[in-house]
Amino acid sequence: MIPLKRLPRVDRFAEPAALALILVGLLAACSSTPKSELGDGLPKAGPLYYRYDLAFEKGTRTEALGPFWRYERSNDRMQWGFHPVVSYSMDRKIPSYHFDLLYPFATYDRFGSEYRFQFLQLLSSSGGRD
Repeated sequence: MIPLKRLPRVDRFAEPAALALILVGLLAACSSTPKSELGDGLPKAGPLYYRYDLAFEKGTRTEALGPFWRYERSNDRMQWGFHPVVSYSMDRKIPSYHFDLLYPFATYDRFGSEYRFQFLQLLSSSGGRD
């Protein structure tokens, strides 16, 4: 029988330190943006945090943690969400409101005087004046 060589023991702090170093490097790579793109003065850190002006109307949109968190505000509209847990949007021009909690488990929509509430897509209620 051939004796197997014993592998050297890896220091227990080497792996977490390497992971932390990789994470810091990724954070630095995501947050570094050329100066020509920073003309609007809004903070940018890649998928971790990104804030920008809206293209078709006055307002800003903020996104964080990739697609999970967003906040948008313009003259007549406001939206926020922590997806897929909860989201809310409001438009004063129409007026309309939309709320989702663990979609499709619970939703609430309101357009003018009409509304609709759903729970588990099985129980629903709707009404209004018109």
